[in-house]
Amino acid sequence: GNYISNDGGDEGISISNGGVVQATALDVATDFKVLYNSTNYFKIDVTTAGATTITTVDNLGNNDAKITFQPQGNLIFKPGAANYFSIQPTTKTASGTFDATLDLQETLNLDSGAGGSDVHYGIRYRQIQTDLAGWDNVYLMFLDAIGSGNEFSVDDKAQVMIDINDTTTTGTTNKGIHIDLDSTGTLGGSQTLTNIGLDLDINRDSGNGHATSTTNTTGIDIDLVGHANGNTANTGIDINVSG
Repeated sequence: GNYISNDGGDEGISISNGGVVQATALDVATDFKVLYNSTNYFKIDVTTAGATTITTVDNLGNNDAKITFQPQGNLIFKPGAANYFSIQPTTKTASGTFDATLDLQETLNLDSGAGGSDVHYGIRYRQIQTDLAGWDNVYLMFLDAIGSGNEFSVDDKAQVMIDINDTTTTGTTNKGIHIDLDSTGTLGGSQTLTNIGLDLDINRDSGNGHATSTTNTTGIDIDLVGHANGNTANTGIDINVSG
């Protein structure tokens, strides 16, 4: 119940009967460190501008030590309305076997689900739209390759790649991309609504090209290798239109 202070007053550090240590104020002049030893530590640094930086230093003096959060419940980052959550890695000059800016990995064992009525999302993003009258464009997801990232000259480089490897031996349905567009609103008088399930815009018009150059542009390229055994139906495109 007593305080440890510079002048013996009721301020500084106190210890309760239960062993709880409390500080009335923690004023660190430069940075706050949690030391593993003299060369490995976890540091919280607050700049004069109010920015807080959390870093780790390994025994070589590099900021390569990992920070692992293992909450038993949800881990929530909740910036203010005028702020955003940003991931900004440093410039990469080399890549390993698998290199990613954001790596999400989980193990699923959902065989005890509620008869197929449960839904699990690897990534779930929800946007609540209230008043967007003053905005020209609002995207649920926007992917932009800046600089040389837009210049693809090798066949296997792509803006978006979906790689699905299914090895199941039981009856199932695999969908690479599923688009479910429900536009069920009733229009008022003299209103026009345009619904497009898949919108593909490709622009290769750059004026006169070189006389010896060749440009091949394909809107949709489908390469299908079907199964050759049993009852098999292989369909490149199946279009059903009604209404």
